[in-house]
Amino acid sequence: ARIDILKMDIEGAEYQVIAQAVAQGWLADVSQLLVEFHHFLPTLSVRQTEEAVASLRSIGFDIAWIGRTNHEYLFTRSLAAN
Repeated sequence: ARIDILKMDIEGAEYQVIAQAVAQGWLADVSQLLVEFHHFLPTLSVRQTEEAVASLRSIGFDIAWIGRTNHEYLFTRSLAAN
């Protein structure tokens, strides 16, 4: 089954989850991914967000929208018809 929209707001754990999801193919059937990045927290960095974005792009996601605070990102991609 396909997932039309997956929302990820997990208070800083998004970096590890995205890395693991990309490595293990968990996002193969997701067409839209909404992520709140927490690079504004003291232990996290904008560089981690840049790396997560690059990782998502490597599996076919494109940035469709970035929120005004630069924390919320909407990624989209087309999935081939089954």
